Amino acid sequence: MKRDEGLFGNHDEPVFGGLSRREDPPTSQNAGYSFNAKNLCVKVLRVLAEAGDHGATSEDTADATGIDLQSISPRFGDFRNPNRFPVAPAMVLVKGGSVVKRPGRSGRARQVWVITTEGKHIVQRAHTQPALSVI
Repeated sequence: MKRDEGLFGNHDEPVFGGLSRREDPPTSQNAGYSFNAKNLCVKVLRVLAEAGDHGATSEDTADATGIDLQSISPRFGDFRNPNRFPVAPAMVLVKGGSVVKRPGRSGRARQVWVITTEGKHIVQRAHTQPALSVI
């Protein structure tokens, strides 16, 4: 575990690389260490690749992968993070200047996402070289 030197000298607070916050309980911090966001991102991109131009919502993706919505939804935000993805592998579907939304199970509108060309390349690399880091 890395230690943070901090502003006032040595501190015993761990640095979690953005997967959990210092004030989170130990269970969240442990989950942050064991969590593999890259693998989930590739799974999300595979669903989007299969969805094609129709795209998919986070609920569609959770249903297709069998992974909890609470784990899938944040991956869509990862696609907007230039620190994780210099070129967006997925984007919100826009038609006629408006973001496309579909009703989810709750009846509330959910954004529809589509895969980009870069996302297709990531999926292809993951398929041909699964042991390599693709993101």
